[in-house]
Amino acid sequence: MIIVPRMSFAFPETASEPFNYTQILKATDLFPPEYVREASVARQKMCDTLHAQPTSLALLESVEAYLPYLQYILAHYEEQPREQQVFPRGCKFQWRSSLSKGIRISLTATVIEKPMVGVASLWYEAIYTLLAYAYCLANLASKKVGGGVSLQSASEASLSD
Repeated sequence: MIIVPRMSFAFPETASEPFNYTQILKATDLFPPEYVREASVARQKMCDTLHAQPTSLALLESVEAYLPYLQYILAHYEEQPREQQVFPRGCKFQWRSSLSKGIRISLTATVIEKPMVGVASLWYEAIYTLLAYAYCLANLASKKVGGGVSLQSASEASLSD
């Protein structure tokens, strides 16, 4: 009998600052204004859910709702002329660094804070969105499998719900 140990993935503290795509998506033939608004709203919903419910199906659904917008933007943004691909000064995607160890906020504090990292790149946004998606899937799988399930006694249906 094979026992699967409880997975110990804890969704790292991650968060993102609001970002409005109207700052960078100027080509209305590729990105109609209503599409840009919808993409910004989908991203904001994902960010709000990351903050409020980091290990929930709601997060999974919000990331999955945002990903098609991000994929379309990535696919078509680079087709724009080079001068239209420039991010305005100070315009960056901001994510809390879930991969860093973090820094102590003071010499006497025991609280370790992970820094916000901002990069003016759509690829940075894509990488961190996919990372958040992967951590969410890992946590949901860990919750589903629980604290040790016998693979011989567990049916495929009970593990795939």
